[in-house]
Amino acid sequence: MAQFTKKAIIEAFYRLLSEKPLDKITVKEIIEECSVTRNTFYYYYSDVYELFEEEFRTAVEKIVNDRQLALEPDEFTIKLIGEAVKNKKMIKNIYASRDKFCLEKYISEAVEYIVSNTVANCAAGSSRSGEDLRLICKLLTYTVIGAVNEYMNGRMKDLSEDDLRRMLALFHENILKLLNDNEKKD
Repeated sequence: MAQFTKKAIIEAFYRLLSEKPLDKITVKEIIEECSVTRNTFYYYYSDVYELFEEEFRTAVEKIVNDRQLALEPDEFTIKLIGEAVKNKKMIKNIYASRDKFCLEKYISEAVEYIVSNTVANCAAGSSRSGEDLRLICKLLTYTVIGAVNEYMNGRMKDLSEDDLRRMLALFHENILKLLNDNEKKD
């Protein structure tokens, strides 16, 4: 029964999030949407933001913990972007919120994970120092986060899977170029 109730709260939250920004959703709306009491909501969550953070963290962890995807950063990226496109309206409503810092934090963590794994795979056998690899990861992470921000602000159109795969190939080429150029300079 407890899992059913929690699931009802989560589903109500998602329905509301597909209609309005995160900072406009209230506990009252959630409990009315799923027909539970206020005390029931507070049994599971201290506020709407805790519910959001738990759900977003769970979604990202589910993807990050997929062992097969951990070995294939491109597939991980495509799956993550696919989930984002599937939930575009909700993500835009989170992003439109005054309190979008939670989303930005988790996006940064997911991007950092992807970039770190990709650079590590490309750098296998490289003589680059750990500090150089860390800086390359930072540079590429900031590039990807900039693209995410462009997309969320409506300045970038949706990409087809073919476009995305081509961009990932170019991304890999640039990583290899950064690794090789740095090695030549040392």
